[in-house]
Amino acid sequence: MRRWSKKRWQVGVELALYLVVLAILELAIGFYVYKSFQTVEKIDDVRVTFRNMTNDYLRIATRLEVSVTELNDLVSRSALRHDPADAESF
Repeated sequence: MRRWSKKRWQVGVELALYLVVLAILELAIGFYVYKSFQTVEKIDDVRVTFRNMTNDYLRIATRLEVSVTELNDLVSRSALRHDPADAESF
C-alpha cells in the first residue's frame, strides 16, 4: 500500500509542476502579445505624427534654403569684390 501512495504523491507533484510551468508559459505568451500590440500602436502613432509634420518641415526647409543661398551669394560677392562696403552691410 505504501508504494501506491508514494507513486500517487509523485504523480500529483509532477502534475502540479506541469501546471505551474504551463501557467508561466501562458503568462509569458500573454505578456509578449500585449507588448506587441502596444508596440504596433506606438508605431501607428509615429506614422500619423510624421504624416502631419511633413508639410511643416518642408516649408521650413524651403525657407531655410532660400536664406542660406542669399547669405552664400552675399559672402561670395564680398569675397570677390573686396569691397569694404559689402563687409559693412553684412
